[in-house]
Amino acid sequence: MTYNGFVAGYAYPVSEAAVNIRKCLSQDDPELAVRHFIQLSDVFTASHGLGRAELAEDIPATTGVAHWDAALAACAEHYLEQEKIYVPLWTQESDKFLTEPWIFGSGRYDIPVPENEVPPAFLRHGVLIYRDTLISY
Repeated sequence: MTYNGFVAGYAYPVSEAAVNIRKCLSQDDPELAVRHFIQLSDVFTASHGLGRAELAEDIPATTGVAHWDAALAACAEHYLEQEKIYVPLWTQESDKFLTEPWIFGSGRYDIPVPENEVPPAFLRHGVLIYRDTLISY
C-alpha cells in the first residue's frame, strides 16, 4: 500500500532514505525530506533485532547536505543502541558529526530545542531534534 510515495509495511533502509532525501533536497522540497526521515524512524521503531541492524548495514550515499547525513547517522545509532545492537562504523565517520548544531527541520522558524529533549545519539551528532518528533501517533 502506498501513500504519496511512501510504502506501508516496507523495510526502508537508511541507504534508501538517503537517496530519497537527496532527491527532495535537489527539488527544493525540504518538507518531503522531513517526511522521508520520519518514515525511516517509523520503520526503525517497528523493527527489532536483526531487522533493525539490516536497516543500517549498507553505507548510505551522501544526501549532499552535511546536517542530513548527520541526522541519518544519528537515527541509525539511536535505534541500534536502544537494542544494544552493533552500530556500523559509517555512523562514526567524522563527516557525520556537525561542528555547529542544526535544529532538525529548521527553516523559516527556528525553535530552540532544549538539550534535555534531544536523544543522546542525536545530541552527539549535533542534530537537535525533539525526542517526540521520532514518535508517530
